[in-house]
Amino acid sequence: MSKTRYKNQKESNEAIAKAYIENDYTNSQNKLLLVSKANYGKISSNVCYSSVDDKGMNFYEFNKNAERNLMLIERYEWSDFSSVTINHSITKSAFTFVGHDKNRDITIEVKGKEVEQVIRNHSSMEVNVVKRPVWTKVLGYRSQTSWKMFMASTIYTLILLFILHALLPAATHNFIMELASLVLFLSIIGLLIGLIKPKWVLPKFKVKTRKRVLFSYLYLIFSCFFYCCSFYRWRINFYPCLNSSKFFAKQCHCCI
Repeated sequence: MSKTRYKNQKESNEAIAKAYIENDYTNSQNKLLLVSKANYGKISSNVCYSSVDDKGMNFYEFNKNAERNLMLIERYEWSDFSSVTINHSITKSAFTFVGHDKNRDITIEVKGKEVEQVIRNHSSMEVNVVKRPVWTKVLGYRSQTSWKMFMASTIYTLILLFILHALLPAATHNFIMELASLVLFLSIIGLLIGLIKPKWVLPKFKVKTRKRVLFSYLYLIFSCFFYCCSFYRWRINFYPCLNSSKFFAKQCHCCI
């Protein structure tokens, strides 16, 4: 399916869902404030939409092949919960509702901040917004997806490599290559140990998994390898006389 066709189908499904929900609220005493695509967790694996009103939220399961495209699967009243913790990212927001007898984890796409404002204006819940570190705003780190952060880190490291080549004096290049070689060796050892005991090589991380070990130490290995190869090649290219003099000295010594 082409990207254009997929986008058009997605927009069509959203239009169908919005129209159905607006019609569903026609005879309701609750005031519909917004409609958004949502992730309802393990309760439903299908596409879901949420309708947010002044009293709570409805969750609908979408099925374009059914006679009724949307089916109401659950409703939450704001009064059911005492607090909510919200973690905003660029494209989605994760809501953790804490209730008197139940908790719910819900993800709202795109319109998370609008839902937060509705909760603040129409409920007595305590709202806690997770403060994201500055580095999560950098391109490649905003979604906090492991493979995206790995790719971004590698690209940024290559950019830094070119900058160091231009700025650092030639006398420091040999030291950098030797340091990178040492870190490369230690990273390989750390990777092997971490795949067996992750907590031994991830002291600063709260989540200690083999997946995190793999991405973290592969990044170190690739980065150090790039630095070693780059500075070694630079030394070969810029010190040809030094290399040739060593060669001739060795030849003369053999002849003597």
